[in-house]
Amino acid sequence: MAPVASTPHPHATVRDPLANAKSSLNLVGAAGFFGGDIAVHGMATVIFFFSRRFGGLYNAPGSLEVARRYGQLAGTRVYRGLFPGGDTTDPAQLFGLDGKDGPKFFAAHSGSLFERTSHLGYLIARMALRRKCEKPDPHPTPLTQAERTTYPGTVTIIDLNHLPEDQPKKLVHPEVQYRHYGLLALIPILTSIGACVGSALVADWWSFGCILIGMVANGCACFVLGSGKIAFQHPEPAQGAPPGDGVLWAGRNDVVVIRGSERAVNTVTRGRFFLQYDEDAHDAPFASNGPPAENGANSNVKPDGDSNPLLVKGGEQQKPKRDGSYDAPKGGKPNSFWIGIASLLLILQFLVQLLLIPQATLFGQLMFVCTLAVSGGYNAYLSSMDREDIQTRILNEILKLDEEPEGDGQGRRPQKIRKFGFGTWTATSTFACLALQPDSHQRLPDTSKVLNTLIPNDTEVWNRWKGILKGKLQSKESWSFTPEDRKLRVQGSGNSQSEAGVERRVAVEPNPKDEVLLDLFITDAEVAYQRYRNAFHT
Repeated sequence: MAPVASTPHPHATVRDPLANAKSSLNLVGAAGFFGGDIAVHGMATVIFFFSRRFGGLYNAPGSLEVARRYGQLAGTRVYRGLFPGGDTTDPAQLFGLDGKDGPKFFAAHSGSLFERTSHLGYLIARMALRRKCEKPDPHPTPLTQAERTTYPGTVTIIDLNHLPEDQPKKLVHPEVQYRHYGLLALIPILTSIGACVGSALVADWWSFGCILIGMVANGCACFVLGSGKIAFQHPEPAQGAPPGDGVLWAGRNDVVVIRGSERAVNTVTRGRFFLQYDEDAHDAPFASNGPPAENGANSNVKPDGDSNPLLVKGGEQQKPKRDGSYDAPKGGKPNSFWIGIASLLLILQFLVQLLLIPQATLFGQLMFVCTLAVSGGYNAYLSSMDREDIQTRILNEILKLDEEPEGDGQGRRPQKIRKFGFGTWTATSTFACLALQPDSHQRLPDTSKVLNTLIPNDTEVWNRWKGILKGKLQSKESWSFTPEDRKLRVQGSGNSQSEAGVERRVAVEPNPKDEVLLDLFITDAEVAYQRYRNAFHT
């Protein structure tokens, strides 16, 4: 279709320099179809940046996809028909603040095993995997120099000494930084305003209207969606709950030892981020299928008596279903009316630009393309930011992991996060067990549960090694292994013979290869013990 205003407009303030051009850019009216993924990811950053909520007054591509993605938050039957296919009504999931399951967690003092943790557990595991191991001891001993390498593993130790503020509403609003990023929105805003002015000067009201409605629609969407504040829910444990120390599996051969009170560890295993839109709703409960706030990581019974669905029970993994019923908590949704209006404006933007841009002059179409190019680049810049890195920084600020703890009076300043690498899984497991009981006066009630969780192998050699290590872990003395410890002694097995009516057992000679293997395992434990003492007791 040929442009309507193909000749100079008689009332134009400035003469159109491209008035006599015969070409056109009619296809740019379909810009709402393109750049949808980038626009959606760019919109998801609206909650992180200061003044980003007010920085959406620019014409942007991908309006159709943004409307389809966030329009499902309206929640009414009409909008569910307009924007079908949504699998959640929780803004926290749409913005990436929630929705990913964390790895399994073993509570060392209670023996409870959680097959999955919260989204915050995922962030902690991700942070641990990205952290570099500490450099080896510059003055190694002959024992540590002889450390073998078969199945390397890492142990990250996190001390949660800081607790979120103890307040009845149990809700923390982290201060979101990155304020200077919001100022970058001035670039696409000024570009869109300039394009509107340029189109008005040549009296191209088609392009002027298309750019203006794009600015209004995108601005309304940013304002409504960005009105939520990032909130943090940390459930309270049951009274008298044991310490929450435990092991979080960050990877196949990477574990995280989390040390702290039950209340502190709960922030990682069962805490969550969500968006708080209703300022009057302070005590925001968990989502409908989330674990209840009254129980701690060491509790496996709900108030109503049912077992916790996150725990392993009877040898079978018990998991709740994750479906569309995973809704936002109280106050965790934007106003349905305004989110619906914003979504309809985005749809209107798409239709108006699709139909009217072909009617504009070539100069107006170029102005329109300039706004899309600049805003598309800005959205690409926003979408390139790792939102999980931002969430991890917010979590670190809540737990005060980035702050240096106070010294011990001898000039030493302990670190809250430390990571160590080992050449064998045996040494890795031994070091993790040592880290779970740093205080000689507070031993684990049953170290065999921890050992069996880390090393489920059930052979004669492994059981002999676990028995020896269990005795060392329960002892307050320095470790020293005798030659008898390195022998695989068979007890209660062998050929049965009878003398004078009394049954006696003849011990079977152990396999020499098994004794060699046991000796290697004990050496691995010695290496882990030596490295632990060098790291924490020197």
